Amino acid sequence: MRDAGDIRISRAIVHIVDHHQGDPVLSQVELELTNHAKLVAYFEAQVRNALGDPAAGAADFKPEGTGASELCAAVLDNPARFVELSQNLARLLFQAMGKDQRISVGSLAACLYTGSEYPGESCLGLLKIDPSEMLAQRVLPLAQGQQVTLDVVENVMPTARERLQKAALVRQHGKGDYDLILLDRQTEKLAADFFAGGFLGAQPKLDELQHTKALYLGLQAASTRMIEKAVLPPDRAEWFRNEIQSAVTGRSFNLDEWLQRVPLPEGAAAVIGGELAKKVGPDREFKLDVEMGKQLTEKRRLRGDFGLYMEIESEHWDDVVQSVQEVDGGKVLRLRLEVHNPRWVRK
Repeated sequence: MRDAGDIRISRAIVHIVDHHQGDPVLSQVELELTNHAKLVAYFEAQVRNALGDPAAGAADFKPEGTGASELCAAVLDNPARFVELSQNLARLLFQAMGKDQRISVGSLAACLYTGSEYPGESCLGLLKIDPSEMLAQRVLPLAQGQQVTLDVVENVMPTARERLQKAALVRQHGKGDYDLILLDRQTEKLAADFFAGGFLGAQPKLDELQHTKALYLGLQAASTRMIEKAVLPPDRAEWFRNEIQSAVTGRSFNLDEWLQRVPLPEGAAAVIGGELAKKVGPDREFKLDVEMGKQLTEKRRLRGDFGLYMEIESEHWDDVVQSVQEVDGGKVLRLRLEVHNPRWVRK
C-alpha cells in the first residue's frame, strides 16, 4: 500500500472541523475535479507525501471501534454515498476533538484514490489539514503614488511542499495484513489519542516489542538472502551481523537513514527493503524495545572436547541444538547439533 506507485484522485470533498465553534461546516457537494488540474495535483501530492513519510506506520481498526471502520468500508464499497459518509466521518472527528484547546482547528479532506501498483483497488485518504495565515502582496494606489502593501490572509491551506501533519490512508477490507496507514507528525506516538483512538478507533499494527522482533528477523533473513544471491560476500557476513546487532539494540530505527549510513554492497538495499517489508510491513521508522533487542542479539557460548568452541544466537538455539544425547547427574555430556550453511573459516 505504501508503494502504491502513481496516485490518481477520483473524488474529493472538504469539511471544516473547528471544535472551537458550534458545529462542523459540512460540504453537501463534492469538489469538481474534472477541469481543475491544480486541485487534483494538490490532493495527489498530499496522498503521495503521506504514503512516503517515514513517520507513517501500519495500523488496524480495533474490534470495539468508533464506527469509523464501518464508514470507511462503506465509502469504498459504495462510492455513490461518498458525500453522506464523509460528512459522518467529519462529525466523528469533530466529536473526538471535543473541547480540547490544544488540538488545532482544521479541515477534514476525504478523497478516493487508486495507485498504479494496485490496479482495481480503491483507497480512502482522510487528511486533517490545518489552515494558517499568510501575507499576500497588493498594489495600493495613493495620492502621492502607488504602494506595494502586504495583507494578512486567513484560513490558507498549506501547500503540497509542506509536510502534512495528520492523515489516515485506508485500504479495502481484506486486501492486506493491515487496515490503514496512519501519519501524525505532532506526537512521538504513531498518532495522537484523539485521532487514532477517538476518531478512527485504530491501534498500531506492531508495538515496540513486536517491531524489535520483526526488525531482527527481517535483517537476519536479508543476510541469508544476500549471501545466497552473492550480494554479500561470505567474508563480510560477520560484519553485517554486527550491523544487525547495532540496529536492533538502539532505541529507534529509521530504515532510510540506516541504509544511507551503513556501507552496503550494491544491490543490498533492495534485498533488505524487501525482507523487512515481509516482517515489518510498511513501517520505515519506529521505536524499539531495548531489552528485547539485547535478548535477541545475546549469544550462547559452548566449549567442548577436541578444541571445539561454539557461539549460537539465542534466538536460533533450538535450530542448532537438536537434542541432548547423554546426561550424567544433570551434567550434559553430549549434544546432537545441526549446522546450517557450514563454511570453512581461517583464524
